[in-house]
Amino acid sequence: MSLLRKLQFKFVQSILEINERLFFQKKIRRLVKSILPENVEVIFDIGANRGQSIFLFKKWFPKAKLYSFEPNPKLFFQLKKKYKKNSKIQLYELALSDENGTKIFNENLFHSSSTLENVNPDSVYLKKKAKLLGVSPEKLILKSYPVKIKPLSMVIDELKLNKVDFIKIDVEGHELKCLDGLFRNLKAEVKCIQVEINSNDLYGKKKGSNEIFDLMNKNGFKNYKIIKHGFGNFSDVVFWKSFSL
Repeated sequence: MSLLRKLQFKFVQSILEINERLFFQKKIRRLVKSILPENVEVIFDIGANRGQSIFLFKKWFPKAKLYSFEPNPKLFFQLKKKYKKNSKIQLYELALSDENGTKIFNENLFHSSSTLENVNPDSVYLKKKAKLLGVSPEKLILKSYPVKIKPLSMVIDELKLNKVDFIKIDVEGHELKCLDGLFRNLKAEVKCIQVEINSNDLYGKKKGSNEIFDLMNKNGFKNYKIIKHGFGNFSDVVFWKSFSL
């Protein structure tokens, strides 16, 4: 990538992150803090990316133990280096899905758009994103490679946890399978789950948000609130049990 392209990419990324901080993150914080008690003990961050959520969770719930998952080896290395001395943050080079094994991971130029899902080459959203960066759509996918995957319920069992206060899931179109892997053999109590839902055409097989809502309702998460991101057709939905705002 040329120097001009790198500068353009960093500028776009900075604008998006500022937008998120000013609008989206404040709304999420207000809602989550109203649902959960101050003494939150266990948080799962699924799709850590560059550690944006780790930074927030450390501020919101400084006493909590944070289990964070990122399958991109480069990003995982950076996170490991940054947080190696923090005993309250446990990092895993792992993707969460509905089975135990390996799956092909598609690494995107925008790391936050990397995914286990098949990318639709005819996606209007993909073309818009490529145009914004001044590259061809096919250059947005840097490379594809196998990564380790596990169901979240298996990870929780291995950690011998009987309670999880909060789970954040941002896995670029793979949210339904991640939730399937959580609920299939879940023994622990989970209080609150934040899930990203998007309505763009980026993935080869589009996952309907209705399936996610049905699954959450079936598993007792009957309360929810939708919070839209400041850009694109993206929203996060915060689900929780037995609580009235």
